[in-house]
Amino acid sequence: MALNKNMSVKQIKDFLQHELLMQLENDVKPIISVKLESGFFGIPKQLMTFVDFLGALHRGITVEKDKNGNNIKILNKTSKAKLYIQKVLGEIDELYEQNGHTMYEMYRHGLIHLYQPKDLRKGKRRLSWISYKGPRNSAAITIKTDGGDFPHTVSHLKIAPHPLAKDLDLLPISVNCLYEDVYSSVEVFLKKIEKYKKYQTRWRGAVNFLLRPKKYNYH
Repeated sequence: MALNKNMSVKQIKDFLQHELLMQLENDVKPIISVKLESGFFGIPKQLMTFVDFLGALHRGITVEKDKNGNNIKILNKTSKAKLYIQKVLGEIDELYEQNGHTMYEMYRHGLIHLYQPKDLRKGKRRLSWISYKGPRNSAAITIKTDGGDFPHTVSHLKIAPHPLAKDLDLLPISVNCLYEDVYSSVEVFLKKIEKYKKYQTRWRGAVNFLLRPKKYNYH
């Protein structure tokens, strides 16, 4: 089912359950199912684009000032994706509420634009990323360094000190848990849409804005 301007709640439900979730499975599940140690970049790269889309529909159109002081309508924005992670994914795992914005900063802007996640810095400490396929809690992983391979135990989205570098922390991401959580978040979002009219109104406004052709000189 395609997006259209005046979707009923039933049509929204059909779109999310039969279109979006099917697309999510088609785009991401094949990468997860590969048995080799792969997909650590491909999975979050794909998932972050879904989160961008869901964040825009979750928050709807907002009006802001441009550099000339004129009111402009905004649909897609980093803060909306981060709010979706914190408020919707946070109902699945509270660590999204605590560290989801940091995960997005690392994996969205780094992967989409610069091939790999970005390291972050807070004061004198640096926060780096590590992704793995495995359980949500107490996952046994191997950290590869120039000095050799070192065993370590991490949990999904739980910031932990690097076992070797004193000024370095790690934000672990279980790519299969991230996929499962984004998938489950669609149902959480849908329940909000079914229960609260404000989400229905935001959805329709966002879709109407999204379906408008953008001015572009393509000649």
